[in-house]
Amino acid sequence: MKKQCLNPFLPANEYVPDPEPHVFGDRVYVYGSHDRFGAPMFCVNDYVCWSAPADNLADWRYEGVIYRKKQDPKNRAGLLLLFAPDGHIWGTKKGDSFAFDPAVLTDDDGRIWLYSGFATELPAIVTGGKKLTYAGGEVAELSADMKTLKSEPKLLFPQKGKGSFQNHEFFEASSIRKINGRYYFVYSSRHNHELCYAISDTPDGDFRFGGTLVSNGDIFPETVQGEKGARNYIGNNHGGMCCIQGQWYIFYHRHTNRSSYSRQACAQPLAIEADGTIGQAELTSCGLNGGPLLGRGWYEARICCHLWSREGTGRYDCRFPKIRFRKHPFLTQSRSKPGKKVWQYIKNMRDGSTAGYKYFRTENLKAVEVEVRTRTAGKMEISDTPEFERTAGVIEIKPSGKFERYRGKVSLEDGVRALYFRYRGSGACDFRAFRLIPGP
Repeated sequence: MKKQCLNPFLPANEYVPDPEPHVFGDRVYVYGSHDRFGAPMFCVNDYVCWSAPADNLADWRYEGVIYRKKQDPKNRAGLLLLFAPDGHIWGTKKGDSFAFDPAVLTDDDGRIWLYSGFATELPAIVTGGKKLTYAGGEVAELSADMKTLKSEPKLLFPQKGKGSFQNHEFFEASSIRKINGRYYFVYSSRHNHELCYAISDTPDGDFRFGGTLVSNGDIFPETVQGEKGARNYIGNNHGGMCCIQGQWYIFYHRHTNRSSYSRQACAQPLAIEADGTIGQAELTSCGLNGGPLLGRGWYEARICCHLWSREGTGRYDCRFPKIRFRKHPFLTQSRSKPGKKVWQYIKNMRDGSTAGYKYFRTENLKAVEVEVRTRTAGKMEISDTPEFERTAGVIEIKPSGKFERYRGKVSLEDGVRALYFRYRGSGACDFRAFRLIPGP
């Protein structure tokens, strides 16, 4: 049986945000920034690459380091950070725009276009003392040497409301694709947690807003509650689109460890309609799998697509997130030790904390086993709806200072189901894995 593909799709101890996927030959290659677990800042590691066969998106292979910080002639000491890749040196004189998160498109006619931009003014120490501008997303044509600008940067995506972009104005994270003769610009909006897209018939023409592709809080534009209704802890987002064997996907990242600096790559399928529009992808645990996960066997708790506390969720890109969210559940990992496997798990599930997983194809599911750690007695409630409109089962948990396994009966109709685990108890519970057990 072929291995299933889970979200996040890279190993538990790998933190590659800002994923830009590209297909070369029969393999998919993912390039991104490179975070480190527990780091104090974004992108402290060197660039790496991962790839997988286009017909087996569960078989990811580490391609190694592809660019080191110290290779930059202006960063021989390695003190500067490597932000999102994909194509600099505009922004060297007063009045230039701040070049950030570049994306490059080589068009069918051979012309090369560079997209870049940032919408928040930065302190002079970041810009080398130069007074730069931050109008929004821009485009410039590049010469064949990929280093010389053939045209002056042109503002395409103002940071302040304009026409159809109102409420979804450009913030950062440029990415560009050409699909069926149209140009699709993917970017992070001022809401930060969502990746949006805009469409144009020309690479440097008038783009019109298309919609939201994905939100790492699973926040849909029509949701009245906005961020208060987030199903996940949110923060910045960045990614790109890719067509793999006829199916389009949006790649993006999630946040872990109550931090903005330990982000992991995920992906979800997209549906491009005949008129070129794209609907928003929901967050799932089975993004690249081609369908629901099997409703049997062991799964790591880290593949949750939803996670919240009794008080809801919140933004990790705030002041002192570890203090603000000290009573909230979060994804973390075991300590790295020589010769020991690093595993990721959900820590600090307190009364009412919920972890959600979508989707499983359940058939004759009779029991669920959880692997948890808690010092107080409690229970894990299971439902196929986030509101727990019906409880499918309850697993009693005994106090223990180490990970133990507990089993309980469940009752669910066969079909494609989500699974939600809600902890009830006076203490805190760490959740490492669960097993779905069909009947005879």
